[in-house]
Amino acid sequence: MNHDNHENYLSASNKIDTLLERYYLNFVYGSYNKKRIIFNDYTGEGDGNILLFGDSHLITFEHIFLNSKKFFSNLYSRRFHGLTLYGANPDKYPSRYSILANSLSKINVQSIIISLGEVDCRNAIGIICKKNKITLEEYLLIAESNLISSIDFFQKLFKCNIYISTIPLPVYTDKSLWTKKSHNVELIKKCIIEINLKIDNITTSKDGVNLLALNKYANSSDYVLLGDHHIAERPVKLALNDWKLI
Repeated sequence: MNHDNHENYLSASNKIDTLLERYYLNFVYGSYNKKRIIFNDYTGEGDGNILLFGDSHLITFEHIFLNSKKFFSNLYSRRFHGLTLYGANPDKYPSRYSILANSLSKINVQSIIISLGEVDCRNAIGIICKKNKITLEEYLLIAESNLISSIDFFQKLFKCNIYISTIPLPVYTDKSLWTKKSHNVELIKKCIIEINLKIDNITTSKDGVNLLALNKYANSSDYVLLGDHHIAERPVKLALNDWKLI
């Protein structure tokens, strides 16, 4: 496969059987995509258009929908690998959101799923707080404000239902790649609980915004690989089914 050829990548993506294979395919393709921005459009067999926006965890969502094509007419996935809630601000990072808006200019969607925050909790909070000399509480307020700004960004573009995914508690340890250079698991768990509370409050206070409660269903076995941070299919399917999205 020519790794620079997006058409070949999409063709291979449509033939994937397992979620682990899909993550591997995206890891290989992403290695050649230096900006780590991957936009995928898929055609389904049902009604309604769905937009996915977030970080690499969208791969799990893509995999589920591609095996449930009767639940959508078109699936638009807008993945920004490594994107944090801290960096998800349309005003502070206009070029990123300009690229996003341009890719959506000729489409209409009925549902938007946003999956962000895990990257913040896993390592970004520790690194950014230290670098910018801000407290955890200050970081969380910025993350909350940015999520609201992103929701407002989409609500200006589309009249649709928006679903915000919560963050499952991690299964990796203090010795894992994801924690040893930033902070410990207990702090990560605290950050996840705090961000999930903020997501819950946002979905309660904003019209047309709903809670996609992955944290309600995920347990220690619900990861692509033991010790990895990418969520597997079961809790995502259950959360999507709560809203009859699959």
